[in-house]
Amino acid sequence: MKNYFQNFVYWSGIIFLGIIFGFILKFSSAWVEPSDGGNILTPLNTGPLPQSKAGGLVLNVGGAPTGLIVDKGLVGIGTTAPRGALDVTSNNNGFLPPRLTTAQRDAIIAPVAGLMIFNTDTKKFNGFNGTSWDYLGKVDSTPAGTIAYFDLGSCPSGWNEVTGARGRYLVGTQNASNRGLSVGQALGDGENRSTGAHNHPLNDPGHLHQYYSAGRDTASGQGWDKSLYAVGNTSRSTTGITLSEPPGSVGGTNAPYIEFLVCKKN
Repeated sequence: MKNYFQNFVYWSGIIFLGIIFGFILKFSSAWVEPSDGGNILTPLNTGPLPQSKAGGLVLNVGGAPTGLIVDKGLVGIGTTAPRGALDVTSNNNGFLPPRLTTAQRDAIIAPVAGLMIFNTDTKKFNGFNGTSWDYLGKVDSTPAGTIAYFDLGSCPSGWNEVTGARGRYLVGTQNASNRGLSVGQALGDGENRSTGAHNHPLNDPGHLHQYYSAGRDTASGQGWDKSLYAVGNTSRSTTGITLSEPPGSVGGTNAPYIEFLVCKKN
């Protein structure tokens, strides 16, 4: 009986150890280290240590709204020592931004200042300045105070309308202190008013007086013979009367014009 009990304990222990060993073999064979190497702990896990992957990495094949977030630190492409938030280093290739048409660019919802694209319509890089889109490399050398005409509904950024120019012609000033001075009645929108109406005064030119010496037909003894008159001195006198048309009765010439928006550079 004693031997039977000893044998039972012996074989029970063997069976138990076999079961335990089988579980160890089963779960240890479930993990096979990738052949590309360079992995620390489980590849791309949440551990605190740096990890590397020799092969390429493809993200977000499921189309999530956000493909990749780098919460902290610098990002390097082509470099292991980035010197900026994003450091792209290459000696045989370049940086390729999104390529959009003007319509696609303008359809961007709530663009933020600094957003950049390449405009395929204008073939220029565009950047959003917080208010409107500008093309990169644009240098505005227009000095402040410049007056210019625009075929626009409102003045562009950095310009303000010269409201005093509405309906008026612009002329050069003779006195610096008169800048912006406006005189005369402004033309209404599309109004074609005669300009320079005036009158024509006419002064009496006077009339001529001629004096003749007396002559008499002695042969016939009859009266005065005009053919015998001799022209003598002449004189001219005026009445002092001036004739004038009603004021402004002679209209001037209509001045053709075209309306544009007048703006001043800030």
